[in-house]
Amino acid sequence: MGAYEWQYLGIDDGSINENMLSFYTSPNPFKGGTTIVLSLKDLQSNDKLRVSIYNIRGQLVREFNEDNSDIAPYTEIYWDGRDEQGRAVAAGAYFYKLTFCEKEIVKKMIRLGNDP
Repeated sequence: MGAYEWQYLGIDDGSINENMLSFYTSPNPFKGGTTIVLSLKDLQSNDKLRVSIYNIRGQLVREFNEDNSDIAPYTEIYWDGRDEQGRAVAAGAYFYKLTFCEKEIVKKMIRLGNDP
């Protein structure tokens, strides 16, 4: 009675949430590729923005670097499920990290496999 289930993953760092409106992937879980969506309030604070994708072992898989001239208040970055060498990555859990203003936020995404 009156109980709520909290499905928080526990890997978010809320230290940058005063500037963050949203940061998520869609779809998640995904097959072929996914879109990383981020929305920021204050663009002047973003001199460099980096989105990094890591495998479950913590190894860097792919990195997207943007400067503030490329960032709008609402930005989408498409990841095609490939590493820096263009090879498709395996199905499994991946972590995507947003770094800006010397702060970070990390979230989890699941790759189910390739589109048929």
